[in-house]
Order: sequence, then structure tokens, then C-alpha cells
Amino acid sequence: MRTFFSNPFAALLLIVGGGGLIWLLITPYAFRASDVEDGRVKVTMWYMTGAKEEKPEVVKAFNESQDSILIVASAIPWREHERKILTTILGGGPPDIISQVGSVAKWATRGALIPLNEFIEEDSFDISVFFPALVQEMSYEDKIYGIPTATACYCLFYNKDIVGDTPPPRTWNELVTLSERFSTYDSHGRMTKAGFIPNYGNFPAAMFYSLELGAEFLSEDGKRVKLCTSSVIESLEWTVNFYEKFGLRNLSALVASFSTGEQHGFIKGNVVYAILDNTFGDQIRMYAPEMNYGVALIPTHPGSESVTSAGAWWFAIPKGAKHPEEVWEFFKFVSSKDAQLTLFLEEKEEKLLPSNRLVYKDSTFLKYPNIRIYKKQMENATSPTFTPFAHDAFWREYTNAVEKVIHNIASPEDALREAEKNIQNELDKAMIYDEYVKKHIK
Repeated sequence: MRTFFSNPFAALLLIVGGGGLIWLLITPYAFRASDVEDGRVKVTMWYMTGAKEEKPEVVKAFNESQDSILIVASAIPWREHERKILTTILGGGPPDIISQVGSVAKWATRGALIPLNEFIEEDSFDISVFFPALVQEMSYEDKIYGIPTATACYCLFYNKDIVGDTPPPRTWNELVTLSERFSTYDSHGRMTKAGFIPNYGNFPAAMFYSLELGAEFLSEDGKRVKLCTSSVIESLEWTVNFYEKFGLRNLSALVASFSTGEQHGFIKGNVVYAILDNTFGDQIRMYAPEMNYGVALIPTHPGSESVTSAGAWWFAIPKGAKHPEEVWEFFKFVSSKDAQLTLFLEEKEEKLLPSNRLVYKDSTFLKYPNIRIYKKQMENATSPTFTPFAHDAFWREYTNAVEKVIHNIASPEDALREAEKNIQNELDKAMIYDEYVKKHIK
């Protein structure tokens, strides 16, 4: 007889659930209501929330667009959403829709989501309306598990008041040259303004550098990590050379004087060029509305295309959902050009980019600043999920390797070799667990 502890979800839930597990198991239907209300099928959605609990505008728009389906959305705190969703999947009463951000594969590998391929094929739904990087992010083992609703991509922001008529750098070497021109120091030789800081932000410049050289981080069969490669080594060598040229102590001291909001280095005018995601424009409008800034493609190598990274905000159907057909109708609505354009125009802050490429042809949409740059950057984007089975381990170990190299603790090759080994260990364990899940969860 199968018990709770024979289910592979149980081990995971005991880790993420803690003391709240028993309460969740005995109340898996606490968030559900009757399936029909005023003749409309009632579909439940759980969405993540932080300080605010504003319901997704797309829910209101969909509910008003037809009279046969009613989406009822409930906010789940960010710190609890994963535990609660997995628990209800185990208990047999999940919501019909979950709203997530980040790696779809992390959920798909645990058998937690329903693949959407049958719906896509039956409706001849054109998945190519989404940017390729987003389709990649929604996929696992040749199946689509989520519908991307929005995205964000990284670009090069620059301070026009400082650079004047100087065009933005097209290559990494040009960025070094311009950084040297625009960096300033006080009478004691302390840096007061940096042209660029490779690791200032939440995505290191070295990663873009290596991606533009064609770096791939996983073997074709998905079983072997490839981190200690020539392109990644070269990217870290470039980073080390940059810090040596401008002084690690100088750059570190300057970064230490920054904070968030109006104290962000770029907003303060202490960083001239910065690789930031497109939503940073909202921060500028909030804290420095008069700032004169521009946005350009991320620098690249001569003869190579600029590459960015783009994650996705997405909807999916959890395993055990009661109304997948009705959910699919909602998915078609939320992914349409008209719905995405309307929601973008109505959004007051944190303007994420639409996932539907057709929106980028609309004249109203193109009036917004920098949209053409964002579109061009998105057309050559990559998913940040390089090792689906060991996503968190990859970024932890990669970041540690970069820090070791910058602080001269290890050479690029040694740091990457150690990181590769650690990620491989996590990948091997995850793949063993995945095989177990596939055998025991039907």
C-alpha cells in the first residue's frame, strides 16, 4: 500500500513545509469553492504576492470578456507558494491555475504540471508568437508546460548627460575604452565615478560575454555540465583584467556607497554604463524623473550578435486540476496580442514586456521609449535556465566562481572546474530523483 512517505513529493514537502504541512494536508480544499456560480464554471487561480495583494488585471479582463467561465484568484504569499502548491497536488485538491516566475522545468521535472501539447495541437495554437527564449523556458523534454505572459530582458543603460554625443559601445573593448574616458577620481586617487562595473547588478557581464561566444552549459543529452570551457574562461579573464585596470579596491569601495532607489549607482550618476533589465526604467521614473538616459544593446564581440537573458512570468495547470479545458480558454486569451497590449498600456508601474511578438508591431506600443531596442534584444535572448535539474546550484556555483576569480582566490580555470564539479554532483542527484519520480508518479 502506498503511503504519504512513499510518494516522492513527500520528501520535498517535508523540507519546504515544516510545521505547516499537517494543516495544509487536512485543508487542501480551503481555497476552493463550488464549481459553478451563476451558470459559469468556476476556475481557481493561485498567484504569488508580496507586499501588495492586487489581483492580476488579466483575470478581471478575462471575466468581463465572456460569461461561461469565472476565474477566482487567490493570493499566496511569496514565501509559501511553492509549499502550498506542492502540498495540494499531493493532497488531490490543487488550484486550476498557478502563476509563477522562473524555471518551468523545476516544476515539470517533479510531475507537478500538465503538459499543454494536446491543447496546442487541437487548437493549432501558434507557439511561435512567443519569443524563442520564452518557448525554451516553457519547455521540458519536448513538451510545453506553461504559457508565458510577460518577460524582461537586460540591456545597456547609459547616462546621456555624462557621455554627451558619444555613441554607446558596440563591443566589450569599446566599453573598456569608454569606461576609462568617463571614470573620475578625487584628489586622493579614490574613484568617484565608474564608467562601468562588470558585477554591478544581478546578472554578471561575464555571462553575456560568454554567451556571445557561443557558450553552452549542458551536453546535448542533458547529463554533463559544461562550465569550464574556453568561452567561459575567456569571459572571466576579461572580467579580471577589467578589475585590475580600474582597481578592485576602487570599484568595491564605490559599490559599497550605493544602495537601492535613489541611492542606486546609476541613478546617482556614479556609474555611467550599466547592464540592467528593462523594468529599471520604472525605477528611474520614480527616483530620478529628470534623468537623461539611453538604452542600447549589450556590447558584444566583433562579428557577433548581442545576446541577452530573458526569463518569463507564466501560467500553468497543476497536476490534478479539475478544469483544464476552461483554463486553456483563459490561456488563449491572456496570450493574445490584444489582451497583452491592453494590459501593458494599463499597467502603471513595473512595466514588464509582452511575451507575444505581435504586440511589438503595434504603432501604439512602439511609441513607448526603447521598445525597438528591447525587441531587438529579445529576438536574440536566451533562457537563464541553463541546467534545468540543477538551476539553483548552477547560479550559486557560477557566482562563487566569479567572486573567487575577481578576488584572486583562484584562476578562472580552477574556479570553473570546481564549480562544474559541484554542479555536476547536484545534477546527478537530481536526475536520479527524477527517474524515481517518473516511476512512481502517474
